[in-house]
Amino acid sequence: MRKRTQPANPPAPEPSDRLGGIRALAHDEDERPSREDRSYGETIFTRPPVPMPRFLRGRRRRER
Repeated sequence: MRKRTQPANPPAPEPSDRLGGIRALAHDEDERPSREDRSYGETIFTRPPVPMPRFLRGRRRRER
């Protein structure tokens, strides 16, 4: 059995500047806002109250 020789890959072109080989990040103008952007200007005094969990509210009492 003979080993198959693989063709040599051509060398990658040398970048002209330091960051030339790095792809640019895609920037979408319609990108979703981050958590920090959505809560900008909100404080603990101005944000809406959080409802209490069901297990902390207690059971409803039956009226007779």
